[in-house]
Amino acid sequence: MKNKGFTLIEVLIVVAIIATLIGTVSLSINLARPSAIDTFYSQLQGKINKSQKFSRDYNKDTKIIFQQEKPQQVIFYWHNNKKDKWIINAKIPALYFNNLSVMNNLNEILITPGGFISEDEITITNNESTLNLTTRIN
Repeated sequence: MKNKGFTLIEVLIVVAIIATLIGTVSLSINLARPSAIDTFYSQLQGKINKSQKFSRDYNKDTKIIFQQEKPQQVIFYWHNNKKDKWIINAKIPALYFNNLSVMNNLNEILITPGGFISEDEITITNNESTLNLTTRIN
């Protein structure tokens, strides 16, 4: 007598193995994805470093303003000496990153070509976690 199919137990075992594999893969994908707060922190840290380099390379003052009213964002400026005017260089909207909240002691961080940066503690929070970024004089 020929067996023309799989038994119920064989099918259930294969389904259980596939479900376990899918669960493991989806869990590892979720763990590998950076959170919004980590992405914003990295972006903010990179922009501060670029502002310091820009200030040093072009001998211009730069400043970072933390706009607390909605939409909350971090705005990067550089000073045009000829026109005696601050010009927007970049913006990072906090609301773009899953309703992050950015708080700091100063409303404005100044960066000078000589390497001075206003010392401040920047706190980035969301529902899941909190990260602190400290600016220091070079």
